[in-house]
Amino acid sequence: MPPRYEKRRSGDGTWKVVDADNGWVVTMDGVPLDDLEENEAEEAAGLLDAGEMTPDAPHAPPPAD
Repeated sequence: MPPRYEKRRSGDGTWKVVDADNGWVVTMDGVPLDDLEENEAEEAAGLLDAGEMTPDAPHAPPPAD
């Protein structure tokens, strides 16, 4: 099964974690997982896929890059 969460590079060179099902930036406790270093995004995506972190329920479309 492919991962549900993945890192993506933003237009400004930072990284974000998105839900691969809908492309939306993942939020946790109301904070979007964007403007990250690559290693931070990689780690967060892995923890989300492993079920060790729980995202907020999706509720808004992704912001435009």
